[in-house]
Amino acid sequence: MDGDSNRTRKAHRRQLEVCGIGGGSRGNDPTMGFEPQDLEGVETPHDDALVIKATIANYDISRVFVDTGSSVNIIFKKAFDQMQIDEADLESMATSLPYKIRLAISLGEEPARRTRYSFFTIVDAPSSYNMILGQPTLRAFSAVVSTYHQKIKFSEGDLVGEARAEKELLQVCPDRPETTVQVAAELPAKLKLELAACLLRNQDVFAWTPTDLTGVSPSISVHRLNVLPGARPIKQKRRHFDLEQNKVIREEVQKLLKAGHIKEVHFPTWLSNVVLVPSQTTSGGYAWISET
Repeated sequence: MDGDSNRTRKAHRRQLEVCGIGGGSRGNDPTMGFEPQDLEGVETPHDDALVIKATIANYDISRVFVDTGSSVNIIFKKAFDQMQIDEADLESMATSLPYKIRLAISLGEEPARRTRYSFFTIVDAPSSYNMILGQPTLRAFSAVVSTYHQKIKFSEGDLVGEARAEKELLQVCPDRPETTVQVAAELPAKLKLELAACLLRNQDVFAWTPTDLTGVSPSISVHRLNVLPGARPIKQKRRHFDLEQNKVIREEVQKLLKAGHIKEVHFPTWLSNVVLVPSQTTSGGYAWISET
């Protein structure tokens, strides 16, 4: 963070250790690792950040971003004000960030629920997150983090506790398990019910797979390239993709062939490569387009 010198960071780590919340694992901690079953409910491939829900100072806080590269924990002032914590507990800092506060953090579910204390720096800045958990908390929990598995693991006695990425899925069509949409977990219960009812009433307007779009007449919707009549046809050289990208391309091509949206053409006059781009959807992965 701005204004944090190496001396300040070392002093901060020493203070954490004095408080009994420093890093270091115990000799009797269970072995922690990630198995294929840890990917249950996670759509891969993805580039999602790890955002969890945690109990902090007896408040259930959503939108908590886990940042393994941060040397401090951060609580944004808007969230701090809503928690109504006594400002008398604030401590001044000898940096450009004026205040910090020591709070209790609880992760996981019983019987593997663990609580530790850590310092949070208060930052008055806009953010889509309420808090950022950095190295101080991860050391306090002796946590193992996997953004790929969207999960944190930590030991509690001889048990392994977990904190999963927060997700709230609504199923739009009860008879089709794939018809899920992700909504903000912090939405009020009444609003979630109203949203679910609205989606259920209008489920016929959604297209969940390419096959849901069959039967559209070209007179209604057709794609044409606005090419100059005298333009010279272009044939691109074949572009090579890695194994994961080739798998995505094959799967998407088969979906469109099955739906009848595309057809195979031999010796085309025009030839262009597929372009894969990282998807910005909640499910992550790749979106793909044909380069023209």
